[in-house]
Amino acid sequence: MYVINQRSSRRHVHDRSRGRSAPRSGVKQVRSVLEDAGFDVIFEEFSHEDPVEGVLRLTDEYGADLLVVAGRKRSPTRESLFGSVSQQVMPDTDLPVLVRDPG
Repeated sequence: MYVINQRSSRRHVHDRSRGRSAPRSGVKQVRSVLEDAGFDVIFEEFSHEDPVEGVLRLTDEYGADLLVVAGRKRSPTRESLFGSVSQQVMPDTDLPVLVRDPG
């Protein structure tokens, strides 16, 4: 199981921080639940100019069978203007995509 955390940054940095603790409590919780369920978890964190490109590259690199993304609550105006990573990833991948509700 691969847990990928995309951090917002203006720099183009790919940080393969395997084995380090996750910086956000949500990611820590997901990692903990998966490990408790018996999954081997590799945590990868990256900052990337285009998060969609980064996620798609990593799913190809790891040979993923399923992509799970966390949604975020946004106003309808913000959603229509900026879209979301999950919305942008879906048309560009052949993988099934599971979007987790943030609530």
